[in-house]
Amino acid sequence: MLDDARRAYDDDLDVDKAEGLLRQALDTARSSGLRGRTVAQVHLQLGLIIYTRDKDRARTVDAFKKALREDPSIRIDANAETPTLRSLFAEAEREVEPPRSADRDDRARDDDMGREDDRGRGRRRDDEGGASDDGITHRPIKRANAGESLKVEMRLTPDVADRLYSAWVYFKTDSAGQYRRIAMKSAGEDTFAIGISKNYIKGTRLSYYLVVLDRDENIIASKGDERAPMRVQVEDYPSGDSLTGDEWGGDEEESGGGGKRTQVFSLGLSLGTGAGIITENATPQNQPTAKVKGGFAPAPFHGLIEADVWVTPTVALGGFARVQIVEFTHAEGGRLKFVLMDSGHSRLAARVGGGFGKVRHLVQLGSLLDTTLEGPYFWTVGATYAYDLSRKFAFVATPDFYHLIGESPSFHFDLSVGVQLAF
Repeated sequence: MLDDARRAYDDDLDVDKAEGLLRQALDTARSSGLRGRTVAQVHLQLGLIIYTRDKDRARTVDAFKKALREDPSIRIDANAETPTLRSLFAEAEREVEPPRSADRDDRARDDDMGREDDRGRGRRRDDEGGASDDGITHRPIKRANAGESLKVEMRLTPDVADRLYSAWVYFKTDSAGQYRRIAMKSAGEDTFAIGISKNYIKGTRLSYYLVVLDRDENIIASKGDERAPMRVQVEDYPSGDSLTGDEWGGDEEESGGGGKRTQVFSLGLSLGTGAGIITENATPQNQPTAKVKGGFAPAPFHGLIEADVWVTPTVALGGFARVQIVEFTHAEGGRLKFVLMDSGHSRLAARVGGGFGKVRHLVQLGSLLDTTLEGPYFWTVGATYAYDLSRKFAFVATPDFYHLIGESPSFHFDLSVGVQLAF
């Protein structure tokens, strides 16, 4: 339950779910008579959640005091600690002040000596060319392709691997407010790896660092930290371009993008159908003297060709051509598009424009079918939903409304589906 609460808090930012799991864990501990380190970790995590959500200093200190009574050696994770939390924890320590036995002092001193020995072994391996001075061998990633998952891999020195309980990669884009973390998995002897989802590989830069913890949640090795992370430049590189390198231009200025995709030109091709509301002024094309009854009239089967230039990551100017397949009729115009939502793999854009041309509607004249032509001017509004099939191709669905203006005005609606190619 403690692990589930940490995942709910760290990975999903679901504070209420995390608190519920921690309360349930405490009830289970009380009913089973469990005491010690694990219960202390539950109280400590609960204190962090109370402060994050409610900023209630008194309840936070109370939770820290309960944690210290269960285990006086417990401490806040350095990655979660802030100056305020450090002050509140120190206040809890002053109020609890548990007596430390000589045996516990000896164990703490032995642990400190062991950690120094481990660090010394790590440094010696570095001198021999086999590992870094923090127990982790990792080649920093300097570039990544937007919209593709990113593999992060590290190798541990044997002494660190022996003490490992969990390994984590912390990461965030430059536009994000805080780091997320995901657990790394074993990928061979002393090697751990994980793939960061393509949904997070966006913007212009991604920061990350690596942390290895022991069973007591102590940091036993790390590569980078929150203040000095490793940074990845996110760009739309051609397939096969190297994602890692020995150098990193850490002083380069950010070029912008705010988390949006970096397309410049897009070309779309769709097929669809539509229908409109025509008036009694409509003129049948084959029987021009016949009287048309106003109302609903279908306009089946059309093709839609679109070309857009993205002047910013969220605004595009472009042109389009609507071509009816049955009894050829066409209409052309221009549109302004602007992105309303971009989740990384899907996006929603609104569009507005106008143009010149006609739309053909199907009408029933007694036992015969005929067509009418509405136009020749129109304005249009609509939307585009796009779902990425790859970095270049996307599935698109586009509902559109046309107000056709002329001797026979009409309100017309289209639904088109197709593909979009981005450059």
